[in-house]
Amino acid sequence: MQAAFAGVKALDVSRLLPGPFCSMLLADFGAEVIKVEDPDGGDYLR
Repeated sequence: MQAAFAGVKALDVSRLLPGPFCSMLLADFGAEVIKVEDPDGGDYLR
């Protein structure tokens, strides 16, 4: 069975919790997620 979002690429440039959560859901459904972070601060949750 193929994942629902197989073949989809998503670019995550979010900084707060809802963005990374949505990226996680997309990845769970098969999308390739590319996360871009600020080199000085990174993700606020880490």
